[in-house]
Amino acid sequence: MWLVCTCHCYYATIRNLSQLNLAVVSVAMPLFMTICGFFAHSTLNSGLRMLVTRRLLPLALPIIACTVCFAALSVAWHTFSVATLLETAMGCLWFLRALAVIYVVAWLVLRLPLPQWLSALISVVVLLAVPGGSAWQVNYLIILFWTGFFLRKHYQSFCRHLSWVAQASVGVYIIGALTGFVHGQYHFSHWMITNFPFALIAQVVVGVSGSLAVISLSHLLCRITVHRSYLGHVTGAMATIGRYTLGIYLVQTVLLQYVGYHYAIPALMQWAGSLPLWLADFVLTPLLALLAMLLCYAITRLLARNSHLSFALFGTTYAR
Repeated sequence: MWLVCTCHCYYATIRNLSQLNLAVVSVAMPLFMTICGFFAHSTLNSGLRMLVTRRLLPLALPIIACTVCFAALSVAWHTFSVATLLETAMGCLWFLRALAVIYVVAWLVLRLPLPQWLSALISVVVLLAVPGGSAWQVNYLIILFWTGFFLRKHYQSFCRHLSWVAQASVGVYIIGALTGFVHGQYHFSHWMITNFPFALIAQVVVGVSGSLAVISLSHLLCRITVHRSYLGHVTGAMATIGRYTLGIYLVQTVLLQYVGYHYAIPALMQWAGSLPLWLADFVLTPLLALLAMLLCYAITRLLARNSHLSFALFGTTYAR
């Protein structure tokens, strides 16, 4: 979530002048989707009712809550219009929409009488071929989803070769950065697939390597801190914050992208523009994102105290 908040904070400070933001964008959503695939096994192996109640409904409720919040803010700011509301209703929390589509597609293809790897391959090919498969970047993100799914399936082998995976993934990502393939996300449209297939393949390699680098390095960090109590508290706190990812995602959308952009962009851009570019890029904007994430976490914890409100906003009661 810190990476997601960082992407959104750059929009309010130095925008496209950032070099670090390219690296953040290339990893944030691929990592998010890889983790979702990692934890999807139980749902994808269950029945349709479990898929709807455990995954689709918890994704739908935050989208509805986000749309309602935007409508209320628009009325308060006297900027409400039906066209803008419909546009926001189709675009807010776009990642959750993509995830919902991917859950449904993955659940369906795993019912085919085929090996799982072949079913996954078929789903990727179909989404790359059908018109509209690039909506919400579904046909790109499903590749990362299956990466996490099969990472979980071969988790013991991953742990045995953890050091090698960390070195290889970091190395591949660095090569991608040095060769100019760490950039914003291209949509896997038919035009892009036809005209720039290598750029899309490179984007997948960068997304997968960046995600595996973060996951493997996090594993190694946990191994190091398990015998160091003072560092163990830090990783424990990170794990606790991670439990509230969905809630933080909703709150940061409302707080940063709606309220923050409405009130703070002129002041933040003027402040960031008065600083040395390297300081605003590599220090202050990531620090601002960290503070924003912690604030969103605190707000999420506060709202989650009421189980009914928590379920209506976040799709879960966040059991303590």
